[in-house]
Amino acid sequence: MLVSTFSTAIFLTINHLYSTFASPIASEAGLAAGQSLNLTHALAKRDSDYVPVDQLCNVPEDWLFRNCFSAYLDKVYVDECMDDYEVYWKLGSCPQGTMCMNTFGPPPDYIPTIICLNIPLGPAGNPSGNPPANGQVGYQQVSNAGNAAPVECIVSVELENDVTAGAVSAIIEGNDGNYLVAPNAAMVGSLRDTTAKVCDYNVSNRDCVPTGRYDLQQGNNIDFTFGLGGDQAVRFYYSIIAS
Repeated sequence: MLVSTFSTAIFLTINHLYSTFASPIASEAGLAAGQSLNLTHALAKRDSDYVPVDQLCNVPEDWLFRNCFSAYLDKVYVDECMDDYEVYWKLGSCPQGTMCMNTFGPPPDYIPTIICLNIPLGPAGNPSGNPPANGQVGYQQVSNAGNAAPVECIVSVELENDVTAGAVSAIIEGNDGNYLVAPNAAMVGSLRDTTAKVCDYNVSNRDCVPTGRYDLQQGNNIDFTFGLGGDQAVRFYYSIIAS
């Protein structure tokens, strides 16, 4: 029964992740920064040369894509595989001292994949982990302690450098463990002064997943909004990873 429930959870989560990642983003006229780059891929056997060297499928040819599976722990990820048009999944884990964040693979396919990110310790810094990456990552404490009523929180992140084709992800964790907590209201990342929503909430997985790849400029601000319950305190983490 436990195996069946866990398999069902994987299926529901991955299908939600896929629908979020797979939606192409239309270009928006007059968008000075954060122009979305087109994202397309299909849930089928695909003609792509990109396969992670550490893929977990039965054979490399079965590999489709990889996503964080952080509904359980912040280190867990899942490879989606397809053998003769039958989909199956393989679970993996990032090393101790790192966390899983969603991003995209290299051109020309930009297949959804992950980075095992060294856990950020400050509000803004360069990403380090596996695979090596460029961009910006950070961490902040966010608290509604002493207030019994739910509140909407905004965490604003300013880009310290240009990030080309950046994928934006964010999570919140409890202060007493490396597990994700569900925000009281859905987490969304928006590029200030535009209509671009650079990450969107995945209910099943409790994280804000990239909606596409964005050319971001130094000085741009991304506003992450989410709700906290009464007396709730969390650790907020974000990543902006260049493709």
